[in-house]
Amino acid sequence: MHLRYQVLFVALLTSIVTAAGIPSSTDALTECKACPYSLCRNKPWNANNITLTCWTAGTKIVDDTTWLKTEDNCYVTQYDLKEYDGDYTVDLLYCGAISSDWTSLHAKTKYMSECFNTPYVLRKRVKAYKNEVDLTLTCVTRNTTVTDDDDRFEIMGSAKWYKTSSNCYVHEATLYHVEYEDELEDCGPTPGVDYYAHQPDPVTSSSLAPTATATPGLNATIFGTLDKRSDLTRRWIYNTTIGEEYANCTEKATINNSTENAVEQVFEFGQSIDVQCGTVEYGEGRDNYTIFLLTTDFCWVQDWMTDPNLIEAPLRQQAYPHCEVFTDTES
Repeated sequence: MHLRYQVLFVALLTSIVTAAGIPSSTDALTECKACPYSLCRNKPWNANNITLTCWTAGTKIVDDTTWLKTEDNCYVTQYDLKEYDGDYTVDLLYCGAISSDWTSLHAKTKYMSECFNTPYVLRKRVKAYKNEVDLTLTCVTRNTTVTDDDDRFEIMGSAKWYKTSSNCYVHEATLYHVEYEDELEDCGPTPGVDYYAHQPDPVTSSSLAPTATATPGLNATIFGTLDKRSDLTRRWIYNTTIGEEYANCTEKATINNSTENAVEQVFEFGQSIDVQCGTVEYGEGRDNYTIFLLTTDFCWVQDWMTDPNLIEAPLRQQAYPHCEVFTDTES
């Protein structure tokens, strides 16, 4: 009888500990979400004082589908928590199956659109959408505060970003007007999660199956050249003006002004233009090249004819998008 009561006492004590929750902490910046899926909105929480209350299954992060509910009533992936000596799925109650819950709204890219893992530039580019691509938006950043010394959130004077179904953020300046935006939830706090921390370890070459060798062609030439374009480093639509008496805006990015490269517009001195990405035409010799900028009118103007030039702004220099990288055609 004594042994029976001892077993019951241990079981009761275990249930009390479980009901009280398990304290934990994170190994890195992470998000706590309204539901255990990557597309769920983020919620405010105390990442320095975490108490886990139950577990469930959700989006697979690397190789782990376990998510934990916290006392802040939000879900964090087990993958981002410090290693636990026990087993949460044994030591905590099961939350039950949690359904996905996020808003959804249609949008379309107006210009070439980079999609970052967090809602500001100089972060990891997850997608590079071409123009006229249909997107599904899941939330919007309405309450971003921008300090005077940090304009990474802003493009063309706006700090509004939208999260897409690819779990990355596009800026409103690159989209057509989003109708019924009020129907979208706010994305919540975005702590700047490390994109690579949630990616599987790279597969070593020795474990890869043999593959066919691609035939060198236009893409190989273009993207081989991109690695050499250290002069071009900026990342977002910006405004500049024409610094010459006039500047031809041509159909193609080439100084060849033949009938095959029509002049689509002529910009005059001081005229304001917006440019969205750029490319380079090389002449003879490594240092003989011309930078071309694609305007929001979808014609090309030579960078040296603009004022300021592309590379004059230090922050813009850091991550320039080459027009060739914009290949994604699906949300």
